[in-house]
Amino acid sequence: MNTLSLKMSQSISQLYETLCQVGRSTFAELQRATNFQDTELCLALCSLMHENKVYQARISNTIYYILK
Repeated sequence: MNTLSLKMSQSISQLYETLCQVGRSTFAELQRATNFQDTELCLALCSLMHENKVYQARISNTIYYILK
């Protein structure tokens, strides 16, 4: 596994653990909790959504990311 793949894998794991702890969260809340930059958070979220571990829901005009 190359360095970039390893870093991404670690980011995905960290994001999943964060969501397990905090529950549903907005993008901004996840950024504060993980200290990820926009691109890193987007890629990790996309990966978790692709794996059907997380879904996106609009609640009162706010987008939340929620564990399945």
